Amino acid sequence: MARRLIQDARRFSLTAWRDSFRRGAGAAACAVALCCGLLALAIALPSAAGPPAPGGASGRVKSGTGFFVTLDGFLVTSAHVVAGCGNVSIWAQDGVERRGYLIASNAKRDIALLYGGYDVARNAAILGREPPRPGEDVFTLGFGVLAEEPLRPILVGGSYVGEDTATSGNRVLVIRAKLRAGNSGGALIGTDGSLLGMVIGRDEARPEMGVAIPSGDIEAVLSAHHIPLPATPPRPSNAQALLSTISVLVQCAPASQHDAPSGAGRPG
Repeated sequence: MARRLIQDARRFSLTAWRDSFRRGAGAAACAVALCCGLLALAIALPSAAGPPAPGGASGRVKSGTGFFVTLDGFLVTSAHVVAGCGNVSIWAQDGVERRGYLIASNAKRDIALLYGGYDVARNAAILGREPPRPGEDVFTLGFGVLAEEPLRPILVGGSYVGEDTATSGNRVLVIRAKLRAGNSGGALIGTDGSLLGMVIGRDEARPEMGVAIPSGDIEAVLSAHHIPLPATPPRPSNAQALLSTISVLVQCAPASQHDAPSGAGRPG
């Protein structure tokens, strides 16, 4: 369902752009909402402007990290990163702003599924074959960590501690790592490059500990929306290179900054 809507959106976006071009400078970009059941998808042309700092004069209210889970533009982030957003902007390291739109969000598990543009993804996370062992090295990459340079990626290394149960009752992974706000939604990978989970924050009682949802929760979201995981793509040679190819800055903006609001919901 989600893939068919994306294909329709691509065809509509191209047609709208051609019509806008013929009309001249009267319209710089075109947006359209496609509705099917409870799902609304908003399309807008990319902006080449650099990302503003979170909470800056442009009205951006928060930011975090996301990462691609398919090669055709589907990605995940923490649900709290995009909660209450009128619009979602996705910035890859090419410095181009693309419109992100929400496919589904689960606040209890703190995971959101988005579509970020079929022209962006060049690599995708691959699920780990075995669970990590306590003491093993883990890595994550965050955007928005530095307020004045939100698009500067910050690599964080740490070690896997073990499993725990969150206050919500969900199973979580605990890591020893110095995480900051922008790390929310970042991929957590092992030394072999396999996806272990997604960072959702720090342990409130133990600030030196980070918390991530397990990769199985990510797989369940994709399966629920009939999005198959990719075949194993070529992996870059080290953790930072891999994380750099799959990760993006995710920013939340008020609705007035775009022509049409980004819709949230689940396919009918």
